[in-house]
Amino acid sequence: MTDPIHQPPEASKDDPSKALAPPRLLVLHVDDEAINRRVLQELLRALGHVGFQAESAPRALELARLAAFDLILMDIHMPGMTGIEAIREMRSGGGPERTIPVVAVSADVVSFSLDDCRAFGFCGLLAKPVSLSALTAEIGRAWAGFSAAQREAVETRTRDPAILLGPAALLHL
Repeated sequence: MTDPIHQPPEASKDDPSKALAPPRLLVLHVDDEAINRRVLQELLRALGHVGFQAESAPRALELARLAAFDLILMDIHMPGMTGIEAIREMRSGGGPERTIPVVAVSADVVSFSLDDCRAFGFCGLLAKPVSLSALTAEIGRAWAGFSAAQREAVETRTRDPAILLGPAALLHL
C-alpha cells in the first residue's frame, strides 16, 4: 500500500510546487523562537522530512558547513545576525552551504516580498504562522528548482540512509 502523503501530485504548469513531490529531505530550520522551531519540526515530520534545528544564524552557518542539508528554512528577523546577513555569508563562501536552497521565513511579509527575498539570495518566502499546506507548497517549489546534481544527491542518500550525514556533522549536532 502506498502512502498518500508522499504521492506526487498532478503536474501543473501553473504551479511548480505541484509538479512533483520531493523524496525525504534533510531540512535545517533556523529560528530564534523555540516554539516556531517546534511547530516547523512537527510539520516537517508530518511530511516525511528529517528536520534539524538551529537557534541562531551563526549556528546555522556552522551546521550548514558540516552537514549536507537539502533545504534551509531561515527566519529573517533574528537577534545578533539576521537571516539576510546569514544568507549573504552563505552565498559568498566557498563551501557546500553556498548552493543549498534557502527559504526565507517571516511574520513580516509586508516588508519583504518574494522578489526582495530572491534578490537577497533566498529561493522562496514562507509566511508565519506556517501552515502544512504552505510548507508543502514551498518545499515543492524549492524541489522543482533543484539541479540534476542536487536531485541525484538526495535520491542517492534516500536509497542509502547510512550516508544521511557525515561523521563530523554527527559529532556537532
